[in-house]
Amino acid sequence: AFAVAGLADLALFRGMLADAVRLLQAAPAPAVAGDARQLVTLAEAQLAQGHEAGAGATAVTAAAQGQGDPAVVFLAGRVLAETGRPQAGELADRLRKEIDREPQIYGALLAGEIALKRGDARAALDRFGDAQKLADTWLGRYGLGRAQLAARRYPEAESEFDKCLARHGEATAAFLDEIPTYRLLPPVHYYMGLVRAGLKNDRGAAESFKTFVDMKNGGDEQGLVADARRRLTAR
Repeated sequence: AFAVAGLADLALFRGMLADAVRLLQAAPAPAVAGDARQLVTLAEAQLAQGHEAGAGATAVTAAAQGQGDPAVVFLAGRVLAETGRPQAGELADRLRKEIDREPQIYGALLAGEIALKRGDARAALDRFGDAQKLADTWLGRYGLGRAQLAARRYPEAESEFDKCLARHGEATAAFLDEIPTYRLLPPVHYYMGLVRAGLKNDRGAAESFKTFVDMKNGGDEQGLVADARRRLTAR
């Protein structure tokens, strides 16, 4: 199970989505059906492939199986938010009502993700800010950077992404456990490219987009990767 988790995370880091899905689906039954962490990683891979219906269904199952793991609920909620499912809000509310601080942090982070998805940058800033008041996390900085970008507050967004890159080691296990999450790091370079473009720093933007594309070189991921390539070609 640990090997599958590491290999799947590495495949997603490199943009090799089909490989990640194949690894997770071919894993022994306990690693997929019984390990909610790997199940939610499968949902992320399916979402990145553009299979929203399948990703949403997998995320619902992962959230149900991982009720006692706030990280799983948060990750499943992110997928559900991206697919527009109302369960994302329910999961955020459940986490924020917990007594312990850890689930409260993930609840606030998930509420920020939901606000970002619906285009409410102000609410996203407030919710990610709530999470940061509880603890200064890599995920919180990443959320704030995207919220500042959505609000077109480019200097503030650049500052947050700078912190994410400076603290990139935290992205290897963003939930401070033994489960790898380094797949979260590459998009920081993409969003930094958008920020630098907003700041009219064309050279810096191109460098960020190229770094992102190079990380995904040889993979089958489209989405942000295709957009970054398009932006590089247009320059």
